[in-house]
Amino acid sequence: MKRFLFLLSIVAVFIIGCGVFGGEDYYPLKVGNKWTYTGYVAMVSDATEDTTQTFIQQREIARSFKEGNIETFVEGIKTTSHLLPPYSPSDTTIVTIESVYVFTRNDTMFQNGRVTLVYPLEENKTWGDSSIGYYTVLNKEDVTVAAGNFRNCWKIRYVIDEDTSYFWLANNVGLVKLSQDWSIFGYLFRTRMELSEKNF
Repeated sequence: MKRFLFLLSIVAVFIIGCGVFGGEDYYPLKVGNKWTYTGYVAMVSDATEDTTQTFIQQREIARSFKEGNIETFVEGIKTTSHLLPPYSPSDTTIVTIESVYVFTRNDTMFQNGRVTLVYPLEENKTWGDSSIGYYTVLNKEDVTVAAGNFRNCWKIRYVIDEDTSYFWLANNVGLVKLSQDWSIFGYLFRTRMELSEKNF
């Protein structure tokens, strides 16, 4: 279960941006902005999926404050999982923007912070290291999810150890789709998540 929560926490780091970077805004940082995602986790065996749980994740920019001269945002995250027994973990992510770098940290995972996006986004751009994983901007694609059709979304690959994730980011929206394949104790799992609604 901790591995699943870790992967969902990584989602938080990918929906971050700021309109000061040439009009790019991959996580509109405005207090009150909310996103709701739906998804599932499945165990994969012989190319078939057996869904082990479904979930709803809600995110909201709860408040902002200054850290020195840097405006900082607090994002509240609540995930409700439908399994036996149900659970609803909550988390908080702190987002700061410095120059062309976006940093995130939270009490559970990234106490010291980490670079999660580097602007401007462009094909084949990479960043990261062995401690936080490696990010690669792949290309732009159109994405259709429950919340609507989103054109020209950046597709980003994230690799840490032997696990691979793909994220699709829409300008002025943030994360619209997630696909993760990950393993633990020799078992392969698949997580899929998509934006189901937003309030802006």
